[in-house]
Amino acid sequence: MAPPTTPTDSKLFFTKDDATDPRFGEFVKNIKTPEQISILSYPDDQGVINNGGRPGAKDGPDRVKKFFYKMTPPLKSQNELSFYDYGNLVITKNVLENHQQAFKLCSNSLKDSVKTISLGGGHDYGYPDAKAFLQHFKNCKTKPVIINFDAHLDVREVTENISSGTPFYRTLEDNYDFHFFQIGIQNFCNSKKHFNYCLEKGVKVITQDEISMSNKGLCDYLWPQLEHLQGSPLFISIDIDGFSSSFAPGCSQSWPTGITPHEFLTLFTRLNKNFKTKLLGIYEVAPNLDNNDITSKLAAQIMYSFVSSN
Repeated sequence: MAPPTTPTDSKLFFTKDDATDPRFGEFVKNIKTPEQISILSYPDDQGVINNGGRPGAKDGPDRVKKFFYKMTPPLKSQNELSFYDYGNLVITKNVLENHQQAFKLCSNSLKDSVKTISLGGGHDYGYPDAKAFLQHFKNCKTKPVIINFDAHLDVREVTENISSGTPFYRTLEDNYDFHFFQIGIQNFCNSKKHFNYCLEKGVKVITQDEISMSNKGLCDYLWPQLEHLQGSPLFISIDIDGFSSSFAPGCSQSWPTGITPHEFLTLFTRLNKNFKTKLLGIYEVAPNLDNNDITSKLAAQIMYSFVSSN
């Protein structure tokens, strides 16, 4: 049985009714085909609340899609884009049950689509997305790669409640064989215990301080550490709080220091050209905490860059 979803509001599928000025909203199809880019939505911030964060991420998917579907196709692309919008996952009060349904939804999309984009919701949905990705590529000749851009390591142990701080603890404890990079980690947001846990698990942790002190741009500093893995299946997970609050104030917790859109998109473009990026997850956009929708628009621009590399 397919996971329960509700259709995306048709008003979000923007059109100007002008053949000379098409928008992404007009490229959404009702029938799934293998060439499509699928979009999943998890309108749930219970995990954020369980972690003591500010609520609001449940409204992130629709707000991000509002701006994404208004965008025009890439100017220099010769490829015909097509999207399949799975709609919004039906959310219950049982976070674990929601994650099980998200795993099924993402698994189906990875089988049926050329690329998948998932929109949170809390970063706890990074776990079902990662599990679906790793399960899908578990027999691949090339070891899969997960890159997480984030201020936090998100490796808190699961205790009474599953929270937005637990996705990668759960992923690592599943003992899949994969390469894992945590990029943009802020020293003042993470405990030594969590840092040591990552090192014990073989995670490559690259802090924001380390990047800043290198006197190099994000791409120039990181690419030498990633290029030997070119051609591998890739899941890029983005907790929007990894960006500076100047560019992404609309999240449960933001800081003035952080990644900038320009340096991120430079690296992101190179990753998508040289890896098989099959899954992009963007989490924790909270419109109620935003300033003139700049965080939602940043998330939409990241989606745009991803589909433009198709």
